[in-house]
Amino acid sequence: MKNRRTITVRLSPLALAASLALVSSGLSAAPLTFLGGTSFWDVASNWQGSTLPGIADDALLGAFDSEVRSIFTINSFSGTGRLTLSAGTLGF
Repeated sequence: MKNRRTITVRLSPLALAASLALVSSGLSAAPLTFLGGTSFWDVASNWQGSTLPGIADDALLGAFDSEVRSIFTINSFSGTGRLTLSAGTLGF
């Protein structure tokens, strides 16, 4: 009978969060359009396809005022409305 070994790798909370963000964003290059509703970025129904923007996405805000209150890393954003950062971070 062969000996079996199991290797367990523990990710730091930051590495785990980064990994999950990459997987959940799907690394799609398609732009995501903000639909309004409420002004909050972290409400999926405010985005086209109910998909929150991720690291490779371009956020198209149009004329809507919007508010970031959690952590987002995106490729770029454009729009003519007001963008408020009330909490969290917005990275590029």
